[in-house]
Amino acid sequence: MRGAILLTGMICLSGLASAVAQPLYRGLGLEIGPGVEWNDFPVITRVVPDSAAERLGLKAGGALLAIDAIGARSLPIEKLREELRSTPLGASLEITVGPEPVTKVRLRAGQTRGRALEGVVTEGEGVLLGADGGIYRGRFQGGVLTGFGRVDFSADDWYEGEFEAGRFSGKGVRRSRTGTFTGEWRDGSPAPGYGRRESPEGERFDGTGVWGDPLAVRGLYVFPAQRYEIEGEFKGSADIWGAAGNVRIRNLDTGHCYEGPFLRGEPKGPGTLEPREGAAVPFAPASFNQVRRVLAARDAVVASKPAARSRETLGLERPDATAGAPAGSRRAPPAATTAGPAPRPCASCAGTGCVLERCGHCAGRGVVEQAFTRYHRQEGNAYQKSHYDAVGRLAGQATVRPVTTTTSTVTVTKPCPACEGKGGRLSTKTCLPCRGRGVAAP
Repeated sequence: MRGAILLTGMICLSGLASAVAQPLYRGLGLEIGPGVEWNDFPVITRVVPDSAAERLGLKAGGALLAIDAIGARSLPIEKLREELRSTPLGASLEITVGPEPVTKVRLRAGQTRGRALEGVVTEGEGVLLGADGGIYRGRFQGGVLTGFGRVDFSADDWYEGEFEAGRFSGKGVRRSRTGTFTGEWRDGSPAPGYGRRESPEGERFDGTGVWGDPLAVRGLYVFPAQRYEIEGEFKGSADIWGAAGNVRIRNLDTGHCYEGPFLRGEPKGPGTLEPREGAAVPFAPASFNQVRRVLAARDAVVASKPAARSRETLGLERPDATAGAPAGSRRAPPAATTAGPAPRPCASCAGTGCVLERCGHCAGRGVVEQAFTRYHRQEGNAYQKSHYDAVGRLAGQATVRPVTTTTSTVTVTKPCPACEGKGGRLSTKTCLPCRGRGVAAP
């Protein structure tokens, strides 16, 4: 009845309806679950609209006491569910429900798409309470929505757009508890082309490509909580871990940009740093968190300094002491100033400015120990061993060389395979003790 379409990534849509948005139900019309209130008898959890169970007045919340005179408590819950589901069309079962009053009814298995609430839901405009619990509004043709319509499963779980034979097909908006997808649909799933995903936290992903699983979209991912956006090719995941190839990262507060190659969440080569004011300069970051720190830092200083000193103001290049001196002159370096002690790296984040997530496999050490058992074979001195027959006469002699086997344990230290020897990874959360600066507070 209700399946799931999962769009992989930080922005995902889960808990969606099945591809057939307006399912055809076949059966008796009862769904049951384990009970604890009525002496452990199974409980009726749902009655399908316009089914045989609803027409005979059965309600959700009652207890299922017996099926064809067989006590419901004597069978496992899965066996009872299978018994109810497997009833062929036209066949019937005698159901005993309770607790008060105890009622016996005979249900005949049939099929239905739901019960009409308004209008004509076979041919024309109407409102249908579907067999899956959804409320369908629009124009029906052959008993299913065709053309523009809407289905509501709950206040934050709905689809509005074009239908074809009961399926999401055409332009539409799908909302679930985890986010919204706007774009083209085909046979109940997002179709290749332009689309947009939005999460309740404000994350947004616009792009063009394949929106299924695996995801392959080129577009713009905006992450307001961390104050940055990424533009590029995304494969498998709509975040920095899915960025593949050349990407462009921009800080939403400072306007500084970085452009360079990325793979699996980390830079894979030198790139270019583009300050909001000033010329672009080469930049070879060691990690994504370094890119974030550089883009977020010193925005006011960058705006007030001349463009020619952009590398210095961003902390990428030390100023030349002889800059501006006449040719051939040797300008003395500036007098040393009495600066305070060098800042200490933050102990909480090891100077990274971000929360460190330790690897659980190696406990953050970056290495693991693996023990091997070695076998050593040692031969002793040879000697002659005599053999005697049954009556004690010498039957012969043989040369015997004794062999002794000993073992030893060797422990080998190697990089942790789970974190590739890094001891963990940097998360996107800012370190609170140092407020993302990477140095300990004075």
